[in-house]
Amino acid sequence: MIERKGVDIASQACEAAGVKLIMAGSGSYIPSYGTYIGEISGLEKSRLISGATAMFAPTIYQEPFCNSHIEALASGTPVISTDLGIFTETIKNGFNGYRCNTLAEFVQATEDVKKLKPREIATDAFEKYSTNMIRYKYERYFNRLLSLWDKGWYSL
Repeated sequence: MIERKGVDIASQACEAAGVKLIMAGSGSYIPSYGTYIGEISGLEKSRLISGATAMFAPTIYQEPFCNSHIEALASGTPVISTDLGIFTETIKNGFNGYRCNTLAEFVQATEDVKKLKPREIATDAFEKYSTNMIRYKYERYFNRLLSLWDKGWYSL
């Protein structure tokens, strides 16, 4: 719960759209609109995410990765994010959420996410981000690192 995570954007958009906002996490920056429930984990976190209409991830800096939005996608919950950082690679407008640049876009997204298909969102997330899929990417990456020594590029 810090400003650079875009909590003000989520608060303002939900208030303008007239929708409920539940905020969870560590930190002390709590905007005026919405209900803050503190830090949660495990089953409580899973229930909150999977029961949500959408998850807001309106980070206002170049987020290199965001585990919480992947958790949402794996639960079939669409993500409403800024059009920055990792979200440009993981959120496909109209499929698994919406990337937004203005308050009007965020407000519209709170309605548009209701048309998205949770099962398709979850299936796509598991195909891309499950441990079973990611392990091969990590293996290729670490093998590539090993080739940096000795002959590097010229290793056959």
